[in-house]
Amino acid sequence: MIIFIDTTSQNTRLIFDEQFIQFTAEKQAIAMPARVREILSNGVTPTAIGVMTGPGSFTGIRLGIAYAKGLAMGYKIPLIGVNLFDFSLAHIAAINSGRGDFYVRQNAKFEILDVLPSDATLIECYEPADAISLVKKKLNSGHIDEVMPLYIRPSYAEKDK
Repeated sequence: MIIFIDTTSQNTRLIFDEQFIQFTAEKQAIAMPARVREILSNGVTPTAIGVMTGPGSFTGIRLGIAYAKGLAMGYKIPLIGVNLFDFSLAHIAAINSGRGDFYVRQNAKFEILDVLPSDATLIECYEPADAISLVKKKLNSGHIDEVMPLYIRPSYAEKDK
């Protein structure tokens, strides 16, 4: 069983192969492990953990990655990072940041633009089955990168530097 964890927004998404759970919780750090424990309590052992690395909520990204790393280490299974841009093969892909601008990936570089480029493919969401497929594809490639957060917007602390 592959588990995919997405805590990059106010809705936590958990995918267990074909089972999809989405919920909103005031305290993701408490609700998410409880839901995972429920699924794993019937003796099912995960074979890999996938985690959404961004873009999204700074705190949410850190929470999801930290929890996913803990699970992967505990079960001694691979950890695969997936970012929202991985769901598009478009040369220029964009995501609405929710702040009046767009995160844009072009030529493997990320930037923030005020206007959506006319030739960009807008990524609005992803299908749960696609998340599991991406994790499997990355696993089968044999090239597993270290899981790192995808922070496109600089933190407020770094703005004045």
